[in-house]
Amino acid sequence: MTCDIAKRSALLAALLVSCSIAHIAGADSRFTASWTLPTLHEAEQRFREWLVSQPLDDNARQAAIREFGDHLAQGTDSLTALVRTLATFDERTRTLIAPLEPSPPQFSAGDIAWLDSAESKRFDVMHLRLFYARALNEARQHDEALRWMQDIEPREVICPEVLLFQRAIAHQQLVQADEALAAIDELLRCESALPARYSRLAAMMSADLEPLKADTLDHIGRRMSDVERRLQVGQANSRTTEVEEAIIASLDKLIKEAEDQQQQKQNQQTAQSQPTPSGTPLEDSRIAELKAPGKVDPRKLGDDTQWGSLPPHERERIMQQLGRDFPSHYREVVEEYFRNLARDEEQPSQRP
Repeated sequence: MTCDIAKRSALLAALLVSCSIAHIAGADSRFTASWTLPTLHEAEQRFREWLVSQPLDDNARQAAIREFGDHLAQGTDSLTALVRTLATFDERTRTLIAPLEPSPPQFSAGDIAWLDSAESKRFDVMHLRLFYARALNEARQHDEALRWMQDIEPREVICPEVLLFQRAIAHQQLVQADEALAAIDELLRCESALPARYSRLAAMMSADLEPLKADTLDHIGRRMSDVERRLQVGQANSRTTEVEEAIIASLDKLIKEAEDQQQQKQNQQTAQSQPTPSGTPLEDSRIAELKAPGKVDPRKLGDDTQWGSLPPHERERIMQQLGRDFPSHYREVVEEYFRNLARDEEQPSQRP
């Protein structure tokens, strides 16, 4: 009985551990990486397996294996070690890498057509394409670099970290933030196995690209730098024209947004400066309605003024006041006015 309980407890514990691992794997993308970083021994083993399929005698094969091992032992990165080893027995590889170290690549389309032929998925050719793409990146020819790397999978090469890092660099320099971040994310899924230089640079690139928003001044400035780079490396082509047109469109959009914001601000200021009407204004399309009859009796004008009925002493006071407040020649006019009023009171005149 005790034994059964112990077995069940052990089984339950194993199940819980398994579930925990599965949960962590789903939460952390590093557990779902589609590639692993080969050790030096694994890289040598893959090279040996490929050599078996090549038309080499045993001495040449053993010499190539030793050459590859010596490069790795000296600290040479696995991609460079492999390409230099290939150059010891392959004429096309020697022709390819001779101009690449250290000069920028200068090839005609015919010189490298074999890299893009039916052999392009061969073990050696894939690594030569990646080596060439890295040289293109160093020569600031990032569009071309991406073209040579586009159909290579990380698990197909002995240096997947080089492939993903070079893709991230090319996309970053071309201001393709989403693609660059995708390559960085894939690279950092095996962060614990990466050399420190890769993980640190990838983290710096990610921090640089994550805040970047389309059609902002930062985004436009980076694309302007990309156009400048293209012209410097002699890429005055249709792709460069497309980038220039996209920059102009982004600038137009920014200007339009700024104008709209300024107009909205002015409209708000104008509305705030206008007084608020106290009542409802009369509609322009409606004629005002008259409430009074609109008649005036001319005979009643001035009846309540009492100018003609003022006492003599009051008239004299007013005349003295007028004499002080107005020039003297007005006094005669005022006196004549009062005389006429007096006559009108004694003999009222009939007004028409």
